[in-house]
Amino acid sequence: MTEVIRDAARPIRLYRLAAGISMSALFALGIAPASAQSRSGQQRAIDIAVTDLGLPGTFRALINDRGLVFGTDGSTGANFALDTRTGGFDGSVPGFDIFDINKRGEVVGIFDAPRSDGGTQGALWTREGGRRLSSTFLARGINKRGDMAGNCIVGIDQVGPPCVLIRGAHDDLGSGVIHVIDVDTAFAALFAINDHRVAVGNIFNADGSQRAFAWSFTDGVRFLDAPPATSSSATAINNHGLIAGAIQGGDVSRPAVWFAGSGRTAATLPALNGLALAINDHGLLLVNAFNGQSGKFEYHVWAPTRHVVAVLPPAHPTATGVVASDINNRGEIIGSEYYATPDGVVLSTELIMWQIAIRGAHQ
Repeated sequence: MTEVIRDAARPIRLYRLAAGISMSALFALGIAPASAQSRSGQQRAIDIAVTDLGLPGTFRALINDRGLVFGTDGSTGANFALDTRTGGFDGSVPGFDIFDINKRGEVVGIFDAPRSDGGTQGALWTREGGRRLSSTFLARGINKRGDMAGNCIVGIDQVGPPCVLIRGAHDDLGSGVIHVIDVDTAFAALFAINDHRVAVGNIFNADGSQRAFAWSFTDGVRFLDAPPATSSSATAINNHGLIAGAIQGGDVSRPAVWFAGSGRTAATLPALNGLALAINDHGLLLVNAFNGQSGKFEYHVWAPTRHVVAVLPPAHPTATGVVASDINNRGEIIGSEYYATPDGVVLSTELIMWQIAIRGAHQ
């Protein structure tokens, strides 16, 4: 069953990265080289182990709690699945732009087809069913039940209001119910949903500003706190109701964490100019930030309750930099290191995984 949706559509645009792209494109997307050095005094509080997984890297990969890595091969456009526990690898998964993976290994994202083939569609991949496409719902987040958060699709290459899809009885997507979220704005999108069916997203204003919000069946829409004249963006939510994102003002963006239940700010990271990309159930965050002293972008791990932040190093000291994209509840972060020419052209990439251990904390 699908509820009636309003006529509030706009096209979306997708961007892809591959070896041979220029570094300016990386900067434009907030993805850039990472320093291998940790900040002073932080090595005593956190241990970071780095493993080269022996595969070509990718600028977008996901990892779940069972160690399943799902990514995109930049040279072919096909997706791959890697079991880091057993070494099992499948490099023939049909391609689509990936956004989230749940504990069961189900992956959601976007398939950008030509208009003649249906245009932009939602994609769901499972080991059993392969890739399935939807012309009515586009998911960016999925929880362990298989409930999804994203947007309804109202026409070819037209994305409508934010929506939540609740998986049907007996794990049947065909009988799932779609709930339309009313945020009274020209365009909004949902990006994540936790196991308690609390979703987070952003509204996009005509002046280019954003405002982050949370949604639940109990509370409806709740906007997240931010100072006047600033923008806010939400990227992820964990199962304790902590929301990751950033608060932006002028040319500065501060990584931030909010409480979903109240919308209040739980923590900000004033020392960094960046964005919290992901958060696990232990409150450990993956952060992308610009280092004003070195003039480079870096990827960090941040533990607000322990007042710990550290830079993620490459697996090999000769690498130009790293890109990290996801963290699981075991403290494993998936990403890549890459090698580039002095003028910024990426020559090659290698898939790597970081293992994070906060000293004195249970992971």
